[in-house]
Amino acid sequence: MEILDILDKNGNIIGSKERKEIYKDGDIHRTVHIWIINDKNELLVQKRSPKKETFANLWAISTAGHVISGETSIQAALRELKEELDLNVKEEELKYLFTIERHQDISDDIHINTFDDVYLLHRNLDCEKTKLQKKELTDIMFIYYEYLEEQYKKKNDNFVPASEEHDKLFKYLHKNLKKCYIDLNFTYTKDDLLDLALYKSIYNFRNIVIIILAIILMIIGFTKYMWLFYFSIFFIPMYFMINDYIARRKVNNTLYLMEKTNTFKDNIKLHDEYFRCKNLKDIVIFYAGLKIVENKSHIFIFLNRDNAIILNKKDMHNDDIEFLKNRKGILYKKIK
Repeated sequence: MEILDILDKNGNIIGSKERKEIYKDGDIHRTVHIWIINDKNELLVQKRSPKKETFANLWAISTAGHVISGETSIQAALRELKEELDLNVKEEELKYLFTIERHQDISDDIHINTFDDVYLLHRNLDCEKTKLQKKELTDIMFIYYEYLEEQYKKKNDNFVPASEEHDKLFKYLHKNLKKCYIDLNFTYTKDDLLDLALYKSIYNFRNIVIIILAIILMIIGFTKYMWLFYFSIFFIPMYFMINDYIARRKVNNTLYLMEKTNTFKDNIKLHDEYFRCKNLKDIVIFYAGLKIVENKSHIFIFLNRDNAIILNKKDMHNDDIEFLKNRKGILYKKIK
């Protein structure tokens, strides 16, 4: 049985009660939320157990829990980190960020009214080796903080709904974290690269809308105008063939540039634009249907809007970099 302190509107203890009764009556109580961030500015999120009373099976805060009666906020934070993630953390490692009031009516029997004390912990974890408290959570992963912020803004239903806490957290991170280049661990072989380019060239929002419209025209044509029906039948495969050709050309041109600049590897590392830090672009090059972005440390050859091949300038000779900039037909300009 978990006994929690009941608080007044000012946060003062006025009594205690069993957790389920507090939920049922909507009494104010205190919780702790701890966000874990690593050297790559990635935040740890946990997948809540499917047996949880609230937000089951959704991705949420690194770790969180109630402040038990007789316990301080910091003691509860250290306990939750040990219980849920088997982490031994010293009090001075936790940075207090802020406290927010939260009011949520989950169901007829669950009314949450809390003061949430929010902390930040810097720790590099190996997610695969971290021992999890399975009754509370089933999985953990690190996500670059700007991408995670984007998921909350999009109201991704795989995550616990965003609140005032998230707004304040990301505002703090934007202000205090040093912008840096994030090197992702997405690797693909040469054949995988072609498959990815083909997939991305077809399954994007614009193309899906076009195909849906073509199918609608096909249905209308079948019932009223047969010429429209035959046109749609001809259009759809032709459209796929054109996208297939464009994707293959981009891949071949990309591999050509990589081989010419001595940067080709069996495993090709990709960079997702969602994870890109702000002010990354210094120079843009357009060559043979490719968009090439350069900054002080890396060159990105984009296969499509979101995915690019990463070339590290440290692995390239100056002559190879100049080769990219001086190809015939290249439009080379600085971004203002």
